[in-house]
Amino acid sequence: MNNITFIIKTTLRCNLSCQYCYEGHNSHRTDIQEDTARLLITKIANHFTQKKTTTTLIWHGGEPLLRGIDFFNSIINTQKLQTHIDFKNLIQTNGLLLDETFAEFLTNNGFNVGISLDGPKHLHDAQRQSTTGKSSYESASKAIDTLANSGNKVRALAVFTKNTLANIDDFYSFFRSRQLDFKINPLLNIGSATDSEADKIHITSKEYGDALIYLFNKWINEPKHTFTIDPFDNILRSLVTGKSRCCSFSGQCSNYFKVAPDGTIRPCGKKDDDTYLLGNIETDSIAQILSSKNRNSFQRHRASVRDNCVDCEHFDICNGGCTTASSIRRGNISDKDYYCESYKSLFSHIKNTVKELSCQHGQKTITL
Repeated sequence: MNNITFIIKTTLRCNLSCQYCYEGHNSHRTDIQEDTARLLITKIANHFTQKKTTTTLIWHGGEPLLRGIDFFNSIINTQKLQTHIDFKNLIQTNGLLLDETFAEFLTNNGFNVGISLDGPKHLHDAQRQSTTGKSSYESASKAIDTLANSGNKVRALAVFTKNTLANIDDFYSFFRSRQLDFKINPLLNIGSATDSEADKIHITSKEYGDALIYLFNKWINEPKHTFTIDPFDNILRSLVTGKSRCCSFSGQCSNYFKVAPDGTIRPCGKKDDDTYLLGNIETDSIAQILSSKNRNSFQRHRASVRDNCVDCEHFDICNGGCTTASSIRRGNISDKDYYCESYKSLFSHIKNTVKELSCQHGQKTITL
């Protein structure tokens, strides 16, 4: 095992009420205890004593910054005690609490930061309002500037919905004008996105695929690439290297673990399901979690997705896609990604575009 990632649900509390929140109307708005988070770090370090393993910790929520800077300072101090292992810290935040002090702390301690930003104000605020119904755009936008001023290479994360589709040119122009790297995530049918009101913002697989191709065409034909878009950047790199850095296409779902506030651990990051409960960091070692029967079962079931994709020319790029998308939309983690047809269209289009560019420009190198 060369890479392992823990997605830590730092808190289930949030200061926004997003239309598509996958935590939904969770009545247990709990925080992970500081001692539990520190124990996780210590047990990881105790397990990987001699193995060259990249350990990534993604601090997620709810809204993780609600825990305050003292919580994260304690985490960093605990990591510094483990001198034989390097921890890579990422944090996904809505940015409402990200002031200069927090920005400097995150930057100085090497955190990669993602800001949830769905595009220009009219689009972002249509989906991501505060709990009192107020705009969150200004705070998210300011957080990006504050991080940039601290020297942090921030990236935005945008959820693609029916609203995005209706404003797709505004969506693209917004990120282009700011030269802001961003990742596009499809809307998942989970949490608040299952409410009747949220039905209005769901898109079909074909709509999503057509939209991705449209955006890719605009991006790839830029005279100079001043910002990246995931999944396009990732797919192009995969075509060159044969490896994916994107969790959805990596085929390494069993090396991604979700740590709930109560210390329980499950595979992946979004779906709460005891079918694949792997243990609890309070009572189990990392070795016990990695060798648990449920993890072995998860690995077997996920590996069988190849049976559904055996004839697909793109399997080496996507490896069956996202486990969560499979389980939520199709009810079976052994099935291919719900957005499979979207991605197949995109992969074919990107491959053909690269070939055309190579022919036109003599093996042109695309600088990313």
